[in-house]
Amino acid sequence: MKTKRIMIVEDEGITAMSIKNSLEETGYTVSSVVSTGEEAVKKSGEDRPDLVLMDIVLNGQMDGIEAARHIQSRFNIPVVYLTAYSDDKMIDRVRETTPFGYIIKPFDERELRVAVEIALYKHDIERKLIESERELRKHREQLSKLVEERTSELRSSYDLLKEEINDRRVAEAETIRAGQLAALGELAAGVAHEINNPINGIMNYAQLLLNKSIPDSSEQDIAARIIKESDRIAHIVKSLLSFAREGKEEKNPVRIQDIMSDTLGLTETQLKKDSIKIEIDIPVNLPRINAQPQQLEQVFLNIISNARYALNQKYPGGHKNKILEIRCKEIMIDKKPYVRLSFNDRGAGIPEALLGKVMNPFYSSKPSNVGTGLGLSISHSIIKNHGGKLVIDSVEGEFTKVIIDVPVTN
Repeated sequence: MKTKRIMIVEDEGITAMSIKNSLEETGYTVSSVVSTGEEAVKKSGEDRPDLVLMDIVLNGQMDGIEAARHIQSRFNIPVVYLTAYSDDKMIDRVRETTPFGYIIKPFDERELRVAVEIALYKHDIERKLIESERELRKHREQLSKLVEERTSELRSSYDLLKEEINDRRVAEAETIRAGQLAALGELAAGVAHEINNPINGIMNYAQLLLNKSIPDSSEQDIAARIIKESDRIAHIVKSLLSFAREGKEEKNPVRIQDIMSDTLGLTETQLKKDSIKIEIDIPVNLPRINAQPQQLEQVFLNIISNARYALNQKYPGGHKNKILEIRCKEIMIDKKPYVRLSFNDRGAGIPEALLGKVMNPFYSSKPSNVGTGLGLSISHSIIKNHGGKLVIDSVEGEFTKVIIDVPVTN
């Protein structure tokens, strides 16, 4: 492993030599020792050390805080302050430069070693995260371009098919829908690899953070959440592929209350941010349904996302009618028990002329950079695969109501 190089900025010669000896005994290399802020900025550009130990009060016109600001902005080198001063005004100035450490003089060798190790580790992790984000952005751009190209091809094919099916019987509509979803499966298979690679990278870096973090710390909690959400993305990709294939995921008796609870746990922050109030009425004694929980969660997330969009379109800010109502009850259809779940928002609504199109694959009333037109189509297929039915009722400018009926398990 390459030895880390550290620059010391200290105007007291004895103190500087003591710090230098301590660092070298620990195994670090001292790239240079300077006594002014101007020299610190200049040598940082020349030597490019891995870390700068910076005294705040220095000789010359530039103090340590100003020098640190130049070093971080120009060379992205982490700075740890060494100072005998800790008044509030000084701390406020220091905080503005987002240092990687702050040591009050006098300090012992162990304090110095710990501060240096933490600063180097923190900067290394931030660098890796930036690289990961850059790689993820690259993959996202490639994926977006690929989806756009393939979507354009599929839309052209669909336009040609549309002219032919006008003369066929209405009963052929479901066959055509199945063909379109099969094309969606081919598209999903082509891009799944592009999605999984950056997701795996994110999970690996999050696991590294989790392993290195202090137990019960906020860093550990954040890393665990990143892993959980990344795993969920990977599962959604897997589920998306399964819809276009002949195999079906195993279903088990589940409580719809539990699935809705998990769904709201993922969307609660977004809904609060948009000032959307949720009114929920789900009885605790509802019978179980036979379902694949992740698939139903995907349906609920899509419907809630559409409701958020409609409510924000009608009410950009807060409003007393910015409400999403979620109701659930047991009903009988053809003498068989079903669980009915309804989502009712008082948002922008859907024009009557478009109600018959909203569940067609690739159709969307949203801008191209907001929606793909796949959500409701996939949701419709998921509910149908569960033996149920999804219906949409809406009046433009007033409301949209989505009703889902799923049979009760035997």
